[in-house]
Amino acid sequence: MLTKNLSVDFERLLTLMMQLVQSQAGQQIPTSQFWMNDAQVLARKFCNHLASLRLIAQPIEIDIAGYGFDRHIDHSSVMILARAALETYLTFAYIYGSKDAHVRQFRHLIWRRAGLLDRQEYPARESEHQQKLADEKATIDQLQIEIEAHGVWQQYSDSVRKRVLKGEWRAGQSWVEVGVAAGFHPVYIRNVYSFLCGYAHSSWLSILQIRDAKALNIQEAMAARFVSAALVFMSFFAQSYVGLFPQAAAVLTNSPEAANLAKKWHLTADRLSTQYGAAN
Repeated sequence: MLTKNLSVDFERLLTLMMQLVQSQAGQQIPTSQFWMNDAQVLARKFCNHLASLRLIAQPIEIDIAGYGFDRHIDHSSVMILARAALETYLTFAYIYGSKDAHVRQFRHLIWRRAGLLDRQEYPARESEHQQKLADEKATIDQLQIEIEAHGVWQQYSDSVRKRVLKGEWRAGQSWVEVGVAAGFHPVYIRNVYSFLCGYAHSSWLSILQIRDAKALNIQEAMAARFVSAALVFMSFFAQSYVGLFPQAAAVLTNSPEAANLAKKWHLTADRLSTQYGAAN
């Protein structure tokens, strides 16, 4: 039900994303650089969200034992997946987007430690799970030693250091601030992210829009808006990814049509300045 051009663009860009990720298959990673492997996992997570988003942007009908819903498009779930994809890209941009390899490695350290800290809060009843948490606590302590000895740590203020040690791996930056640093126009990223959060958090306005979107064509229009946004997210991810991996850059060189499509949807702050005003 999405327009043909939008569907074609989405499939081509998603194919490009998968080709970029696959370009790293079989590449040997030195032990000292093994932390870079998580970039691949983030890229896979990003592609999975987008593939699922595209699937549920199509009309479906639910009928289980005579109960269910008539033909509809689950546009609210499209938006929830769009938010997940956006946050995955922003995580990638924050951790791996710096041109300085020392900054990338440092941010990965605090991101990894923060994730392990999160799991320390989960209850563990089985002895094997309790042992796992104990082992990970030792890893957390070792990571803190590495973090505090890292040169980038010295650039942080005392207040930011406290937040990082509590597990705030973005060092106090909001998702919108990370998006602006990644190249999004501040008005665009703020509007898109806040709207998507409304659906993920079941804002009353999201309930109002679901209630009022009774016709299939309205549901289609709601879904199409964020299928388009997902194209923008993919273009940003592609740009970041090829900047990190030379093999991926070669994929773009050998796929000029896909490369041009990625450029078309790469709506940077400069390109949106006529619509939203100067970013600064």
